[in-house]
Amino acid sequence: MDDSAAANPEELASLLQQKLPQMHRHYIRQVNISLAKQDDQGMFGRASVAVVRDTLATVSPLLSQTHVQTAEVTLKRWIDEFLQHALQHNRSSCAISNFPQEHSPSQVYLHAVSTECMDLCRGWLNE
Repeated sequence: MDDSAAANPEELASLLQQKLPQMHRHYIRQVNISLAKQDDQGMFGRASVAVVRDTLATVSPLLSQTHVQTAEVTLKRWIDEFLQHALQHNRSSCAISNFPQEHSPSQVYLHAVSTECMDLCRGWLNE
């Protein structure tokens, strides 16, 4: 990539921050769909990955203009913030409290979901 065409890292961070409220609503919709279908197994992971995938599609032009190392740091912070919100939602949900593995996910589960989300990000960066 030509350095003169590189996007400002703050621009990417700002855009991702702006996307968080929409992502939070999208996550809750995904969880509600899973609950309505009584499809609780892996709900946190499935919903989180779907939301990240859908959001990355909307920011892909800027991702392609950002240096990979800079973008990875920014994306990791963004993923962590999004997942914290998702966990907060799950922990405060009476409906999800009936599913302990989704209400209070293990560290192994959290790490697997975070890794899958970051793998999606890396895929977009390497296109």
